[in-house]
Amino acid sequence: MASPSTGPVHKLRTYFQDVIAELGKCSWPTMPELVQSTLVVVFSFLILGAAVFLYDMILRFVIQNIL
Repeated sequence: MASPSTGPVHKLRTYFQDVIAELGKCSWPTMPELVQSTLVVVFSFLILGAAVFLYDMILRFVIQNIL
C-alpha cells in the first residue's frame, strides 16, 4: 500500500502547488501590451485573409477565362 506522501492524491496536490509556484514566476503582460498584441494579431489576420481572397479571385479568373 502506498504511503500518504507517495499516494496519487498527494502527488496531484504537489503538482498543482508546483504549477501555482511557477505561474507566480511568469512575467504577465500589462493591459496596454495585451491590447497592442491583440491588435497586431487581428490586423495580421485581416491582411492575410485579404491576400488569400485576392489570390483566389485571380486564380478563379485565370482558370475560368483563360484555361
